[in-house]
Parts: sequence; structure tokens; C-alpha cells
Amino acid sequence: MIDRGRLLAITHLKFDGRMVANDSQLSEYVRSLVKFTETVPEREEKLKLAMETRDYASFSQCLADILDMLEKIQAKDLAERCLKQIDELKKMTDEQNVDHESVVAEMTGFLTIMSSLSIDIQMALYQWPAAGEQKEETPEKAPEAKPAAPPKDIPPGEKIILAVDDAPFFLTTLKNCLRHAPYKLFCVTSGAAALRFLKENEPSLFILDIEMPQMNGHELARRIKENGHRAPIIFLTGNATEKNVRKAIEAGASDFIVKPINDDLVIKKIRKFMK
Repeated sequence: MIDRGRLLAITHLKFDGRMVANDSQLSEYVRSLVKFTETVPEREEKLKLAMETRDYASFSQCLADILDMLEKIQAKDLAERCLKQIDELKKMTDEQNVDHESVVAEMTGFLTIMSSLSIDIQMALYQWPAAGEQKEETPEKAPEAKPAAPPKDIPPGEKIILAVDDAPFFLTTLKNCLRHAPYKLFCVTSGAAALRFLKENEPSLFILDIEMPQMNGHELARRIKENGHRAPIIFLTGNATEKNVRKAIEAGASDFIVKPINDDLVIKKIRKFMK
């Protein structure tokens, strides 16, 4: 049977327990979740195209379709935000006074949250590829724990985050997000540099970009695990497709941060692992 608690405890979902009072309703809910995750990439492309061409009628229709999906999976907060944007866009177009830059900024933030929700759902569903069928897992031998050896300039007990991304822009964004957080953030731009850092250091958390040259995030995550590091791994991604998410989970993902980065979501996800 599907674990109801794990499945329904999804970030951004305000769940109404009456929706899945029995197994039949639960199965229907699962199908709605799967359909949502499958259609998110297509909806994103349509919204972006509508923005590029300033086709606000198509943009409104895309939002209406997304609103319908959000209501079916009971993502109430995001549905309310979607409905608000539909109303605001309608008002602007009626008055023929569209602030295009503001619409693009709002849409970008909205898509980041929607993609994050899609990934959260996929992670919750990962153990159960089909409703009512629990995935059979092969026990893995736990790697031998690597003794911690903090850098010389780090006080004992201070928590370390290692971020790896070949794009300095995203590392700078992460630094800004965490500038007031009680963690020490180290940033490198390649998998090779990360492995050199790990020869003497033991982070409490890894943040890895997936698409990097020479050694991508999936391969780096495997190398990290093989070397005995057991800290959680958060992947940075701008791609919420099922194939990409599943491959990252199989490589050891504990969670995801969706690009473009949303400061509030970043802090929330990091705090979950840095208690």
C-alpha cells in the first residue's frame, strides 16, 4: 500500500484529508499528481513563449489551465497566487496598460515555485511508481563514515555547506541568500575542485549543480558517496522533468533547489537539513 503520510506531506500542499478518505480516492489523487508532474514542463514552455511574443491572451489561457491542475491536486497557496495573477493580467489588458517587465518577473517566480512543487511530488511518489505498488528496494551497504576534519579557519562545530556550480552567478546568489545564516558556505566551480576540498573537509550539506562540464552533478554525487561522505545532497536544477529528477534521486539526491533561485525556498530547504 502507498504510505499516505509521506505522499501527502508535500511542500506547498495544504492537504484536505477528506479528498482521500479511502484507497480508491487516494489512487485518483495519485493519478492527478502524476499528471501534474508530467505536464509542468510543457506548461512552462507555453508560458515562456507567450511572454516572448507578448501574447497575453495565450498567457491567460495557460494560467487558467495551470489553475485547474493546481486545484485538482489541492495546491491551494499556489492556486490562489495563479488566480491573482490571472485577475491582474486581465485588468491590465482591459486597460491596455501592461507592465511587461512586471509580468515576466511575477511569472518567473511563479514558475520556480511550480517546478519546485513538481519535484517535491516526484520525490514523494518515487518509492511508488504505480498506485498501490511499493517499489522493491535493494539494500545498499552503507559507506564507511569519513572522520570530520574542518578547515583551519573554521571554529569547531560550525556547520559547513559546499556548493558546486560552474556558473559563478548562482554561487553568488547562494552567498547572498545565506549571508545572514549561521553556516560557513564554501563555493567551487567544478567537480574536481570539490573532490580536492573533500580530502580535508567534511561538509554538513552539499549543494550541487546537475549540468556541469567534465563531471556533472550526478557523477560528483556518486564520487562523494563512494568516498564515504554521508551528508545530504541538494541538487540545483532548472529541469523538472521526470527523467532528470529520477536520475538525480538515484544518484543520491535528498532534495532540489530550482533555478532561478527563490531566496525563501532556498533557506527553507537548507534549514531542513541543518538543524
